[in-house]
Amino acid sequence: MIKKIEFILILSVLILVGWCTCSQARITTSDPTVSSGETATITINSQEPVANGAINVTSNGGLTFESVTGGTVNGTLVAFARAENVTSGIATYKFKTPNVTKDTTYKVVFASQDMENAEGNAIASSTATATVTVKAKQNNNTTGGGSTGGNAGGNTTPTEPKFTSVNETVYATTEVNVRKSWSTSSGIIGSLGAGKSVTRIGKGDNDWSKVSFNGSTGYIYSKYLTTTQPKAEEQKPKEQPKNEEKSTNKNLAKLEVKLEGLTPEFKKDVTDYTIKVPNSIEKLDIIAEAEDSKSKVEISGNDKLVEGDNIVKILVTAEDGTTRTYIITATREKTVQSSLRLSALTIEGINIEPAFSPDIFAYTATLSNSEINELKVNATTSDENTTIEILGNSNLQDGENVITILLKSTKTDETTTYQITVNKPVQQAEKQGILPKLSAKEIFYIIAGIISLIILLLIIKRDKLNAGKKNKEEKATNNGEYEQNKNEYLDQYETKEKIENNNFEETNEDPNDDLKKKKGKHF
Repeated sequence: MIKKIEFILILSVLILVGWCTCSQARITTSDPTVSSGETATITINSQEPVANGAINVTSNGGLTFESVTGGTVNGTLVAFARAENVTSGIATYKFKTPNVTKDTTYKVVFASQDMENAEGNAIASSTATATVTVKAKQNNNTTGGGSTGGNAGGNTTPTEPKFTSVNETVYATTEVNVRKSWSTSSGIIGSLGAGKSVTRIGKGDNDWSKVSFNGSTGYIYSKYLTTTQPKAEEQKPKEQPKNEEKSTNKNLAKLEVKLEGLTPEFKKDVTDYTIKVPNSIEKLDIIAEAEDSKSKVEISGNDKLVEGDNIVKILVTAEDGTTRTYIITATREKTVQSSLRLSALTIEGINIEPAFSPDIFAYTATLSNSEINELKVNATTSDENTTIEILGNSNLQDGENVITILLKSTKTDETTTYQITVNKPVQQAEKQGILPKLSAKEIFYIIAGIISLIILLLIIKRDKLNAGKKNKEEKATNNGEYEQNKNEYLDQYETKEKIENNNFEETNEDPNDDLKKKKGKHF
């Protein structure tokens, strides 16, 4: 019975220790890839079910923190408390990426704390590193462009184009604007309807045509002109029966952009507008309403504005199928590249790869000693108006660590970021999972379990000794009683034997003995 009790107690303690050490949740992250200057979204998940806890950013890796959702927010820290366990979507962070001229990766480090599951069991804290890949944008600016209404000049050439003299009749492939000069920024002197003709008197080397328009000289983007006369049925919409006449109204009643600077002021008869857009804006918020409720309005070209000129088209389709296109030329400002640079960058005791160059912003390094928790980073610059801030070089964790060197100008808003990804080896014991990281609460449970086991074993040993001693005493007592009973028995047996012997002798006496005795008296 005692052996069964020992087995049950030992098994219970082992189960308790295993339960305490199994809740080793590690948070994980998504690794987004975005274009230069865009916002990167990072989702935090957990390998173990969790209900309560907090997530914080320990290193932003050179990115600009924008927001976090998933609970109560305090700066970059978000605390959450749920009724049920979850493993995905614990928190969602958003970071603004810098504008880069080549593909660059950034490391953002997160840490969990005070983690518990819905049953109230503590879960060990951990860290995770998200890799954000920022892709350099391609230069999509083209000379001449291609937009309805001759509004696609793109980046105009500062020098006057050369025009080759011609004399030919051309036709508009769609409704197109006639401008005062060969630039999208020049004024509009009129418009040419789809299928209408005009005399071209010159062809420019910048894809513009010089035309004779209403007795004066005008300019039309050549892409929207053709020398082929359209068929008659294409020049006017199909006639409808009089009792089924449809509206031809294709005007806008309202055109607004939620950004100041739309030029000129909106008028329904003016179809070309311009606006300057800050580099931080990638999409315009446009409100366009048709004058006729039966007309349809479609907006295109407004997604992911590139640096330079972008053509945004507002197509109004009347009930009868005819169309009019309003155009907004949105010029997005170009990114100003920072001129701040380091002149030297080293880490004491280890090498960085590749070899340092002022125009290389990402490096790697590997630690050979897993006991090193802090690195001395030497970073210098030749610009006396630049400050240097080094982040992430202390309290190094096992695995990847990102050290950020941030340069800031004291005179302008310029900043430049260098990053070093340092790999710290995991200690052998941890790597094999022999000694997982434990919280203080878990260590207390383990120590309490071991002490309880020792006390129980001592109690069992004491009970065994007492039981053995008692058995010996009982055995000795039984042996004494046995000897006493034996002696009493033997004494009784000897007495009885003597009595029996005496009786035997009396029974077996010779009958002549009396005669002898009598005769003897006479002798």
